[in-house]
Amino acid sequence: MLTNNEQLIKTIVELEIQLRELKLELQNNEEDNYTNPIEVGEEVIILNPRKGQENSGVVVKLHRRTKRATIVTTNKRGGEEKVVRLLTNIERK
Repeated sequence: MLTNNEQLIKTIVELEIQLRELKLELQNNEEDNYTNPIEVGEEVIILNPRKGQENSGVVVKLHRRTKRATIVTTNKRGGEEKVVRLLTNIERK
């Protein structure tokens, strides 16, 4: 017959095992959702450039909360220009 302390310890161990399994399941689900996310330093193509803007550049900043990226492009005069676009409006080169 188990005492109250032994029952508590047994219950805690079972809960920890269940929690570990749940964490593994969640990690597997997250990996499926974020296959190859765009990272800082990658060269990308801008799918909706405005008039006078270049259509490619390098990602310098990612804003995961707003799902936007800051991209540095070179304009026709040779100067650097920063463009902010939604992650859905850019793709890898």
